Parts: sequence; C-alpha cells; structure tokens
Amino acid sequence: MDPTQDDSLIRLLETYQERLRLDQALVRRGLSPRYYNPAELAQLQQICAQVQQSSSAMPHSKQTEASPEQLSNDGFIQKLAAFHGERGTTLDPSPRVNGKPIDLQKLYQIVLNLGGYDQVSREKLAWRKVGQEFHLGATNAAAYAFALKTAYYKNLAAFEIKDHHNKTPPPREILEDVTAKGGDLLSRTLGNYRQPTVEEAEASGEEEVKTPEGGDKMDLDEPGSGTGRSTR
Repeated sequence: MDPTQDDSLIRLLETYQERLRLDQALVRRGLSPRYYNPAELAQLQQICAQVQQSSSAMPHSKQTEASPEQLSNDGFIQKLAAFHGERGTTLDPSPRVNGKPIDLQKLYQIVLNLGGYDQVSREKLAWRKVGQEFHLGATNAAAYAFALKTAYYKNLAAFEIKDHHNKTPPPREILEDVTAKGGDLLSRTLGNYRQPTVEEAEASGEEEVKTPEGGDKMDLDEPGSGTGRSTR
C-alpha cells in the first residue's frame, strides 16, 4: 500500500470513528443520530475496527522500502552512490567488459538470484555463466568472467552485504582495496583474511588465463603485471 494512501485511510477512519461516537451519544440521549442510520451504527463500528486492525498490522517500513527490481536504474545507482560515499570508496556506475557497459542493477539481481557473491564465487565457472547474460563473447571467456567478477566485487559486494544480508561489510582494506580473488566475504575479517594461493585461484577457473603466446599465466586483476598483457 502506498504510504500516502495509507495515511489518508487513517484520517478517514478517524473521521468515521468520531462521527460514530457522536451518533452513539445522541442515541443514548434518545435523540436522532446526526450522520448515520441508527440500525447501521453497530455494523459501521465493527467495520471501522476491522479496517484499523488491518492497517496497524502492516509495518510502515514494509510499505515504503523498495526492492532493487522496483527501483528505477537511476534510483538504484543513486542509492549505490550514497552507500559508496558513506563508505569512502569509489563507484564506477558503468563499468565496461569487452567494450560493453555493464548494467549494475541487472548484474546485482542476477548474482542475488544465484545466491549472492559468495555462493557464485564458490561454484566453478559460475562467473562465466553470469557473463553469458551480458553476451560478452566466447573468446577470452575466462578473462571476461573475472573482469565481470571484479566489477561486482568493487561496486556491489559490500553493498550486497549491507543491503541484502543486513550485515556490516568488511573494511575496505580487505575488500575493495584488494584483489577480487576468492569469496567468503560474509565471514571475512581483518584477523582471518589471507590472499588466495595460485592453486586456489586456478581452481575457480576464472582468475587466470594464458597469454596470447601460450606461455605463463597471468593475473587479470593486477594492473601493470610484468608477466603478460592483461585482457580487458
């Protein structure tokens, strides 16, 4: 129910109740009711009580809180930008993967529908499946998958923890400021965080790809790495 409509209903209900009390007082004095038929007074009072009970049973926060799919894309980005402003991190409202702009609201909904960032990161090749929703192409799929994962990690992961899970995200020093390798963000703390090993990164199937020459692998998330050319 729209909050404005709900407030109007309450005001209207209060008016009816006031008129009912006045009519009932007149009837008790042997006078004719001013607003309603005497035979209807008991029934009207019962109806008002039922409406009031139904209205008060609906929490106001549930009426006004909009889900991500209900927000316009602009509204979603504004909410996301406000979150990053409070967190002291930088939002990229339109990251690009393989030259294509990524709709962050769409990405957020897809990942949430799959169980969230941690769940998607636990499943091998799951980020490639997410990438298929954006038609990024089959060539260099591993590179695009990790670039998409990084876009989510930098822009949406902490927001997911706060907005969807209603928990406090880890500090930026062990989230946005470090690599997107690995998962377990919901349980990550300064005390237990460590960088994933190369073997753990390779096990996910997305973090590393071969160089065009077929030589050593390189980390896609480390700009300026001397081991090869990063695919963007």
